[in-house]
Amino acid sequence: MDYQKRTNEELINEIQELQQKYNSLKALYNKDITERKFAEEALRLRESYLSAIIENQPGLLWMKDINGKFLAVNSKFSNSCGLKNPELLVGKTDFDIWEHNLAAGYVADDNKVIISGKPCIVEEQISDEGELRWFETFKTPMKDKKGMIIGTTGYSRDITERKMADEALRESEERFSKAYMTSPISFMIANMDDGRIIEVNDAFTSISGFTREEAIGSTTLNLNFWAHEEDRKRMISNLSEGRAVVRLETMLRAKNGNIMTVLLSAQSIQLNHIYCIISSIENITERKQAENELIKAKEKAEESDRLKSAFLQNMSHEIRTPMNAIMGFSDLLSEQYNNKNNLEKFSKIISQRCNDLLDIINDILDISKIESGQLSVNNEECNLDELFAEISSFFTEYQNRTGKQQINFSMKALCEPSENVIITDKVKLKQIFINLISNAIKFTNNGKIEGGCKLDANSKLIFYVSDTGIGIPPDKHDAIFERFAQLTHDKKHIYGGTGLGLSIVKGLVNLLGGKIWLESELEKGTTFYFSLPYKISNTTNHQTFLTDESQDYFFSDKTILVVEDDIYNAEYINEILFNAGLIIIKSENGQEAVQIAMSQSLDLVLMDIRLPDMDGYEAIRQIKIHKPELKIIAQTAYAAHDEKQKAFEAGCIDYISKPLKRNLLLSMINKYL
Repeated sequence: MDYQKRTNEELINEIQELQQKYNSLKALYNKDITERKFAEEALRLRESYLSAIIENQPGLLWMKDINGKFLAVNSKFSNSCGLKNPELLVGKTDFDIWEHNLAAGYVADDNKVIISGKPCIVEEQISDEGELRWFETFKTPMKDKKGMIIGTTGYSRDITERKMADEALRESEERFSKAYMTSPISFMIANMDDGRIIEVNDAFTSISGFTREEAIGSTTLNLNFWAHEEDRKRMISNLSEGRAVVRLETMLRAKNGNIMTVLLSAQSIQLNHIYCIISSIENITERKQAENELIKAKEKAEESDRLKSAFLQNMSHEIRTPMNAIMGFSDLLSEQYNNKNNLEKFSKIISQRCNDLLDIINDILDISKIESGQLSVNNEECNLDELFAEISSFFTEYQNRTGKQQINFSMKALCEPSENVIITDKVKLKQIFINLISNAIKFTNNGKIEGGCKLDANSKLIFYVSDTGIGIPPDKHDAIFERFAQLTHDKKHIYGGTGLGLSIVKGLVNLLGGKIWLESELEKGTTFYFSLPYKISNTTNHQTFLTDESQDYFFSDKTILVVEDDIYNAEYINEILFNAGLIIIKSENGQEAVQIAMSQSLDLVLMDIRLPDMDGYEAIRQIKIHKPELKIIAQTAYAAHDEKQKAFEAGCIDYISKPLKRNLLLSMINKYL
């Protein structure tokens, strides 16, 4: 080309075209280099990320090709093989690293994954720096983009501690099972829902006579194992209500029908998500028999208790007998002498203090008898209407004597008339009411006091005594039932008494198998509730009760034999009966009384029980042999609960205790004459 012939403009244009081509070629070259560089950098980063992921796994991680050669491992894996550099394992197989048997097991697991195309989890032992440890390994097939299996990848985590713990647990369970089966105490495990027996030990089969095959899968009901079904129900109920352990002494029946006494301890446990009852059963039949033998051997040792009982009765007699005369003359003073003002004042004081002293004595005797177990339950027919009338009559006089006539007192039976006659211990029920009402009167100055019974929401009979008195602080609700406890709210009020009344009430309620509770609010009043076991009586005829209300009695041409060894009591009785028109014959001992009854015509005998020559009951029995129709009333200073029953068994028509009250004695005589 002839460059000289071209113009400058043509040369410039050509140069520019060449420059553009050069720039285009240069740009194209630079672009190709950049993309390649980017691709190389991305690949490097991916490899770096993958290496970091593999390296930072807490367990052993590796990848193998289809022939079992390692493609990559992490440092933890290489360290387990004793190699610091993971690259040294690339291209090797399990047989190049491990002992032959271990390697064969690893390869067999890999082949299962390759053949099935599915992941698997195995527990295997791997040598970790020369020490065989347990690992849990997750193996999965490795596939290419087309889904073809090109190898395996795996991850193992050390479970040696868990395996050791499992082994320790297994050994512990074996030891427990051995101890359970060979224990000398009988054990039984049953399903709480259906009662079916799950397991028993050898001791159970020994004492029950049932084989394991007979017991397991059956129930105690099917085996007729419980002698008292109510004990089984009570045990189930207590466990169902949340009691951790239930212990009871009960009777069980062996396969041969023999009844054994056992101590049974049961608790609820959860076994394999099933709520069960595990029961330990100790046969104490021989022990109970030995205890019964010991009871006989201890009869001489129990003589001290009998002496204590005799002492209590003697103390009662020695205190009540002179008090009978004191109270009797106190009542007669105002009628027979002219110094009325002073004599009435003295009479009231003496009478009041005698009553107070008598109450104290009664309380001491009652608490002593309760604590020494000398009281027994004597169930009889009790008409609640009549009982409440007796109590009302008693407290009408009591209010007059204590100067609390302003209190409105009432007794109510708030239940159906057909339920008013029950079978219970009438004497103790009356005593409970008297103690509660006396206590209410003591702490009530105005308002009302109400006692009686009513039906609760479950149609059960509940007895109660309610007052509008000073109330009881919440922190004293339990303490007031303790012996000698007294309630004082301030220094202005000092309430007398021994502090035994409520303790006696609780003791009597417990003796009768009942329970007592209270509701109270300070300055508003208190209500005591108590429940007692009882039965409804179907009897419709009931005896009327006697009262000591003032009434004029006169018996014409009636002869009565008064047997009394105490001269003052004899004189007191003579004064009462002489003014009633009776012909009185006196006797100071039992033998003389028997002779008089045999030789003379009598309408009634008033017989003291404690006499100097013979027991009053023996005198009554001798009289009844020859004169069975003769009416005899026992009068005694003994306060034992069974004296009335003794009197009836000896042949008496009735019983009256000292100190005698004039109108009550005349009312009783009037009843039989």
